[in-house]
Amino acid sequence: MLFKSICLFFLLSPLMLVAQKGTIIPDAKPSLQVNASVPTDILIWQISPFTSPCNDNNSTCYTVKENKIEKIIPIEDVLNFDFEEGNQYVVWTKATLKTPPISAYSGIYNYTIVKIVSKKISALEKSNFIPVTNNVNTIQSVQLPTDTASNSTASPIDLNAEKIKLNEEIEQLKKQMKEIKKQLEVMQLQLDMQLQLFQKKN
Repeated sequence: MLFKSICLFFLLSPLMLVAQKGTIIPDAKPSLQVNASVPTDILIWQISPFTSPCNDNNSTCYTVKENKIEKIIPIEDVLNFDFEEGNQYVVWTKATLKTPPISAYSGIYNYTIVKIVSKKISALEKSNFIPVTNNVNTIQSVQLPTDTASNSTASPIDLNAEKIKLNEEIEQLKKQMKEIKKQLEVMQLQLDMQLQLFQKKN
């Protein structure tokens, strides 16, 4: 009888230890939040730290980079923005069509700054700042690299680098073509609106 009791004790001991420890529940960690994507109607600008004269030489313009394309925007066309010279900005902006009539040197959009993503002091001196001289509605031309594929002495690495560079230039040209198409559509809309106003007056 004593022998049976001892055997039962050793058999049941592991079960008793497991019951005392209980079930271990892992700590629940909150999932990481994903940053909200940029809305489709938002333009992302990189604003240069210094202003420059506009093409009419009577007003002042910001130099902005949008989709790797630099252009100048009259400061009176940019709303809800307190610019401090010497600082480089990255902002979200929303474009709205102006109501005609519109002057020849003015842009066809008003831009409202909806968010300042970053603001940092620029190391660039004003004396070294080279402003963009293109019109606000003009896209800068892009010079394609010369084709070196025909050079028999070019190494495979050089050819791959040129191919990648050429593809980047082609993608930039596609973006410029989309921008030009968009501007032509807006200009057509502007002409239609001015024609309607002219017909109403007559």
